[in-house]
Amino acid sequence: MIKNLFKNLLWGNSVALAWTWGIGLFFSVQMAVQFGFKALIAYVTVNALGLALFGVFNEFIAKKYKDGENFEKRFLEKASNFKVPLFIYQFVAITLTLFACLKYVTLPLGILSFLVAVMFIGATIFLGEEFKIERIKYSHAFFGLTVIGVIAYVANSDFLIKDLTALSSLPAATVLESNMDYFALAIPVALGFLFGPWLDLQHWQRAIQIKKEGGSIAGSYITGAIIFWAFLVFDGMLALSAYSNSAFLGQEFSFIMSFKSIITNVTHADVNLHGILNAYVIFVCVASLATFDSGYIAFKWYTEPLVKDSKSIIFSFFPPKLVSSPIPWFFLCILTATITMHFAEFGKFVGMFDASLVRFFRFELEYYLAFYASFFIMYAVAFIRCILDPETDKSFSALKLFSTSLCSISIFGIGYFNENMMIMGFASLVPLVYGLLTSGSYGVKAGQDSPQNPANSSSVNKEESSKLITVPEHQLFTNVNTSGDARFYNLPAGAEFITSSNSYVLNGEFVHELTPTYQDTNSVGNVYFAMYGLWVGKTREMFFSHTMPDFDVNTSDFLILTKAFKHKYLREIREFDKVTVRLKIKGYNRKFVTIEHRILNEDMKLVGKGEQELMFVDSKSYALIDIPKVVVDSHLPFYEQAKELAAK
Repeated sequence: MIKNLFKNLLWGNSVALAWTWGIGLFFSVQMAVQFGFKALIAYVTVNALGLALFGVFNEFIAKKYKDGENFEKRFLEKASNFKVPLFIYQFVAITLTLFACLKYVTLPLGILSFLVAVMFIGATIFLGEEFKIERIKYSHAFFGLTVIGVIAYVANSDFLIKDLTALSSLPAATVLESNMDYFALAIPVALGFLFGPWLDLQHWQRAIQIKKEGGSIAGSYITGAIIFWAFLVFDGMLALSAYSNSAFLGQEFSFIMSFKSIITNVTHADVNLHGILNAYVIFVCVASLATFDSGYIAFKWYTEPLVKDSKSIIFSFFPPKLVSSPIPWFFLCILTATITMHFAEFGKFVGMFDASLVRFFRFELEYYLAFYASFFIMYAVAFIRCILDPETDKSFSALKLFSTSLCSISIFGIGYFNENMMIMGFASLVPLVYGLLTSGSYGVKAGQDSPQNPANSSSVNKEESSKLITVPEHQLFTNVNTSGDARFYNLPAGAEFITSSNSYVLNGEFVHELTPTYQDTNSVGNVYFAMYGLWVGKTREMFFSHTMPDFDVNTSDFLILTKAFKHKYLREIREFDKVTVRLKIKGYNRKFVTIEHRILNEDMKLVGKGEQELMFVDSKSYALIDIPKVVVDSHLPFYEQAKELAAK
């Protein structure tokens, strides 16, 4: 019991720190100063609730899998259909955190921002390589103790207002026209944070790792939500304390007025408050690093299998390791954050031609937050609908998802720049409603093979399928007999009839039956060792004949060559022992296909096994080429079916 609570505390602390990124660190400051202490509590509570619900629902999802490896495998399969929004989400999260740290901390302090960003990335690479997902909870435990030390130091100072009544009585910097405006503004804030964790690869990787370790996902995330709530309330209280010491107190400002750098400005202006400033900078750095190293690890975790299995032409120009490395991605985040931080300078140039456009270039954190309050909601709802039913393959139109999300963020921008809360609320509701109502197409349920019997073959019609008789797998007949209206096939139950003699497809494998004779044996009487390779080769050619019946070596623009072949001998067989050779596609990359083979005797005991690697060359120049499309289209179904069956 105590051990489980301690594990929940370790993971909960990591969850809380990783979620205290640019939004938590600086938007809580904005909400506290702009709308007051009660608005801060409401904002922080909704944010923490979204985190807790993510853990609770994932506990329910994870229970459908026998272990964390299956949970991970199924998630990555589902997530492969959401690559673009998942990557954009991670990119925006890291970029906005860098942007916020530079604009609201280092820039007011006069520190060269680019060097600070590079320092962050350097520390991130070190932490990401040193502490993998299995150990990240320990490095984050040190970070958590550091934050607790910061909170204790600031709490013991006279700067922090500890009287909640006094905090509640501080006048808000922005007062909206009506209660409906507050309600409308609450819609994007609530939806953004309730759905936010569902597209965050960092949290999915954590949830899967907790499952692998036998921990409680719900317990860890509820603990994390409580810790996160405390961190953000402290941040908001610090902002209100700075606001009470500023010249802005009591003044009313526009909705788009930014207060996110108020803690830095107030504590930097008074030399007596530099201790508070240093503590605040440590708090920001620690929380940011906890997000960056999590992002680094999650990016590698998600991209490496995608790159490995991808046949994209991009790998003709860039090495796969470079594409899957988070380092170029992080430097792109630095570049984007630095450029957007100095957008105002470009706005001055634009203002020379049209002064009304200047305000659009006063880039603030809200420009990034708009994605979470509008654009990502559509994808989050679709992804949740897919992931909550792990046994069903459900797909959505990528074009419809993107177009709806694009409309949503555009409408949100119109509302933001016109300070119209109703339009902003409507923009967030559009993807939510459409995401819940739109229909997706369902595939075959996992755990239920699509019918694999002669009724699926073009040689047998539907009327005859009701008369087909199958036999147990161990009963293998040698011929086909038609008697009356019934047909008898030499197939195991569930096998698919094909035209190749003595061959069939079963559970993603191509199977060929044969009977060795005296000519296959050596002087001792057992089958000669070279015959196994011959049988495997013959089975492979029959497999190709089945999958690519129109292939002609004389007219084809490509040739298939064997790059490598290996076989392990396990048992002997003699003449007239019935043998089956089974092939399946083990894996592939851009240029090579690996085929695995097994040879079984009539008792279904393994006689030998091995694999071969195939390569493809141009039929004229004999130059190595990528796997031809016709090969991918004809062989991929076997690979996918074998993967699905192996996952059960």
